[in-house]
Amino acid sequence: MARPDRTGHVTVEGASKVFDGTAAVDDVSLEVRAGEFLTLLGPSGCGKTTLLRMIAGFERPTRGRVLIGGRDVTGDPPEFRPVNMVFQRYALFPHLNVERNVAYGLLARGEDGHAVARKVGAALALVDMAGFAHGPVRQLSGGQQQRVALARALVNEPEVLLLDEPLAALDLQLRKRMQVELRAIHRRLGTTFIYVTHDQGEALAMSDRVAVMNRGIVAQIGTPEETYHRPRSRFVAGFVGEGSFVPCTVRGSVGEDRVVALDGSDRTIQAPASADAPSSGAASLLVRPERASITGTEKGLVVGRVVDLMFTGAVRRYLIAASGTEIKVDLADPGPWRVDDTVGVDWAIDGAVVVGPE
Repeated sequence: MARPDRTGHVTVEGASKVFDGTAAVDDVSLEVRAGEFLTLLGPSGCGKTTLLRMIAGFERPTRGRVLIGGRDVTGDPPEFRPVNMVFQRYALFPHLNVERNVAYGLLARGEDGHAVARKVGAALALVDMAGFAHGPVRQLSGGQQQRVALARALVNEPEVLLLDEPLAALDLQLRKRMQVELRAIHRRLGTTFIYVTHDQGEALAMSDRVAVMNRGIVAQIGTPEETYHRPRSRFVAGFVGEGSFVPCTVRGSVGEDRVVALDGSDRTIQAPASADAPSSGAASLLVRPERASITGTEKGLVVGRVVDLMFTGAVRRYLIAASGTEIKVDLADPGPWRVDDTVGVDWAIDGAVVVGPE
């Protein structure tokens, strides 16, 4: 299947969607580059699916507009937009076999039978389902049904593919395999993908860029690395990845960094700051568990007590009560520390970010 000869560029300009006086999406502007894999990430009720449905044409914005390939499609119904959508529950026809499920859209618009057979065969081969073409969909596993739904969406060669939590119903191991396969399909096709999920690990693993949503707005958009390592707010810091919020007091600034005093310690350190970090007064220091380490009490930035120790497979996680909070530390190699030991906690110079207070 060749990439469609269209740009795949999506622009959302000042879009809002109001239901019963409440804005599900509130003045969102967003650019999705042609061929990009962009993920809308956020908790339930943040507006990500509503935004996706406005791009698809299933919802019309209360205000603002949507452009695809430079064309204003705000008033166009879904069938007149160069998009296709993959739903969480697949929406396959149980009375049709795999081949006819995939061919449905092509047949509905009157395409020639030979062209339909060629396109369906290519779509099923793309998702590794060619051997199931004549089988009933109701006998397929969840992962196989997801592949068929993806083939049905791709067979129409859309300019933009919209995916609304398509892996949510799968078990963990299958979900991880499908993440890899979706990325591979995206790379082969070069089609613009806009993907909705509440799973931050999934978003970080699959996306070119991530748009983190909260209460109807885009709180931050950037690469997975930017979103994880340089969150622009306490919300993004807490939602994307894991971390500990160590209470601190801002004493001053050096460029865009903050100089902070750690609560319960006489240590002062310098760290990069998020957009909502105060210029003085109470704040928090986000520390990622994989960037933290355990050391002797005389060397630690803070001193605390080990309150729990968990084996998670790849690492051992230590929970350390210090500075009025619990600090998570992930270590690949087991150390000599046990519950109730008093230890020092240190972290890499680039392993923390100053964010707003709780």
